[in-house]
Amino acid sequence: MKKTLSLLLSMVIISCLHIQAQNTVEVYYVADEMPEFPGKEEAFKKYIAENVQYPEEARKKNIQGKVFVRFIVNENGLVENAEAVVKVDELLDKEAIRIISNSPAWKPAKIKGKPVKVWYTAPIYFMLENENSSKANSKDSVYYVVDIMPEYPGGELEFKKFIAMNVCYPPEARAKGATGRIYVKFIVDENGKVTNEEILRGADELLNKEALKVISLLPDWTPGKHNGKPVKVWKTMPINFQLQ
Repeated sequence: MKKTLSLLLSMVIISCLHIQAQNTVEVYYVADEMPEFPGKEEAFKKYIAENVQYPEEARKKNIQGKVFVRFIVNENGLVENAEAVVKVDELLDKEAIRIISNSPAWKPAKIKGKPVKVWYTAPIYFMLENENSSKANSKDSVYYVVDIMPEYPGGELEFKKFIAMNVCYPPEARAKGATGRIYVKFIVDENGKVTNEEILRGADELLNKEALKVISLLPDWTPGKHNGKPVKVWKTMPINFQLQ
């Protein structure tokens, strides 16, 4: 009887471990082919603009800002685990998560030709029209969203390669096991040059400094355009520091 119970218990444990192993699927930050919204970036911006619902209470309180939503695009292109990583206000955060969670299926990421799960981060802008909107064509204006967004030479994958090749993990940070995901905000000006780098959401001070250094080394971009003219545009990019 004891042998039978022991055997049954062993089978249950093995079965549970097998199920757990099946459910443990790695989620990547970088892939050979990153996830792609159907129709690419311009279509994604259009989807957001057409489906976002500015919370009335937030509108009355004049609450504005940019919410960064992190989410997984799984092997089937479906969006999972959406969460606000850079928050503004609870009302706007919830709406940003809702709009991302309802996103149509993406083209999934691939590594060595196989679809994989990948973390992705997207900014959702909440801006109210005001009397200063007429000044948007001012030479000194810096936009968040324009008709044609700035583009790194070679696209997003080349940008990630540049970061990987030029980032140097600070030895002191490595020694104390400091890790983190840092969001760096910067301007791509009318000539495509990167300026005004700043930490939007940081981690360890040593990692913050290295992230700023790498962004400052970026080559010229294709500048953003609005109404057919090159303009200054704010961009935000995440830089991951992970120890093997």
